[in-house]
Amino acid sequence: MNSNSKRKVLIIGESYMNLEMETDNRLKNGNVTHGDKYGFHPFGMTAAAAVTVGKMGGKCVFCSKLAKDSNGKRLKDYYENNGLNTDMITFPEDTQTGFAITLYGENSETEHYISKGANRFFSKSDVDEAFGVCPDVFLVPQDELFCAEENNVKSAFQIPENDDAVDENTESEGLKSDTEKIKETPHQTVTDPRGRDTLALYACNAAMERGIDMIVDYNSAASALPLSDFKGIKVFIISDETLSKMTGFYLTSEDRIVRALISLKSKIPSKYYIIQVGNDTALVYDGNSYQKITVPTPSDASEGKMNPTYVGAFIAEYLETKNIVSACIYAGVTSLLTKAHDGVLEKVPSKKEVEEYISQKGINTRVW
Repeated sequence: MNSNSKRKVLIIGESYMNLEMETDNRLKNGNVTHGDKYGFHPFGMTAAAAVTVGKMGGKCVFCSKLAKDSNGKRLKDYYENNGLNTDMITFPEDTQTGFAITLYGENSETEHYISKGANRFFSKSDVDEAFGVCPDVFLVPQDELFCAEENNVKSAFQIPENDDAVDENTESEGLKSDTEKIKETPHQTVTDPRGRDTLALYACNAAMERGIDMIVDYNSAASALPLSDFKGIKVFIISDETLSKMTGFYLTSEDRIVRALISLKSKIPSKYYIIQVGNDTALVYDGNSYQKITVPTPSDASEGKMNPTYVGAFIAEYLETKNIVSACIYAGVTSLLTKAHDGVLEKVPSKKEVEEYISQKGINTRVW
């Protein structure tokens, strides 16, 4: 597919430079803790998803905030070298690029220290301009997005009160896709009943107003949004533990899985649901039936839940093929191969490496 004709995703979120250092509390001397290996890496859930889209050959417009300092330049160059469109990255004055410090060691828990820096200066105009690139898919923000404007965030999309007019061609309505209906139907702006209308919600309203399909990675930021009122969610990704807490059903039997999926569908509307189970498995549910997808785990992959590279790889493959099962397989393999290489963004595999692994293991990517 020609790169200019590729479908593209818009991702809006925070950017950080990260100093990662291995430490050993046994070597602590007074208020000084000695360390060993250290390195500088791009950091942040949103940046990880965006970079993975690029490394997997997808077309991604990344809207973020950097500063005019050495870290900002390094991050921008890194994003561009991995195929991201950085036209929507802006550089606020009199600030620093977001910075994170990660300390880890065998005998202590990993600790993160974060300075938001330029990430404090997102605005509604940034969101409006970003949607001017006409994306095909929008990743619901994985950060709350601190709004730099004094008057908080209010809806920019005012729908006429008389929005119940009926189209003359109602007979053909049943033949139209869900996306076509969304694009033709004006939507009441979604507000948070708790009064927490964040910039992330403003961005979601922008996507709904324009009829753009949304992908939700259900993390702490997304869980704060009134997703039950959203229209146009194409894919909803959630872990098995979170699903169990949400629905009260632990996925220990076929009956409980079905009950949990039905309950999830009743709470949050989506075309597809992906439940991440363990380290290597996903359940793909289309509202009627589900399929279990398991990918072979590399022997040196670390344990733990699938990381943000899963979301990025899923988006890249889904943009290319629109095949939900294939996208899940590519996502699972990408995540596991990343875990086999210590998990930093530089170790996210290329699409060629993922396809070689899929071929070696004889994985069928086209089954529903």
